[in-house]
Amino acid sequence: MKKFISIAILIIVSFHYSFSQQIEDTLFTGRKPALKIFLDCNDCDLDYFRTNFTIVNYVNDNKDADVHILVTSLPTGSGGSAYSIILLGQGRYKYMIDTVIFNMSQDITAEVARIVLLNRIQ
Repeated sequence: MKKFISIAILIIVSFHYSFSQQIEDTLFTGRKPALKIFLDCNDCDLDYFRTNFTIVNYVNDNKDADVHILVTSLPTGSGGSAYSIILLGQGRYKYMIDTVIFNMSQDITAEVARIVLLNRIQ
């Protein structure tokens, strides 16, 4: 009888452990529920964005994205740049649109410009 009880407990414990491990793996390692974005920016360092903005999935085709991010810049009269970030929702987000406009002075380094641009997009 003791043998039967110990085998039953062993089976229950191993079943519970394997079930909880399966749930943990699908919750924390799956990237599928992350927002898919298409970053449309000629002057952006895409490697920097992919390295430092990791909570989204990047796609190569704008038709596959949940959000199409369009970044444009124009020179200002003072020698700086005026940036415009347009966030266009697609698919289930198709009714969402937002625009962020800001200026950067001419004395900002490329590294600082990348950081500011990433912060504005986030």
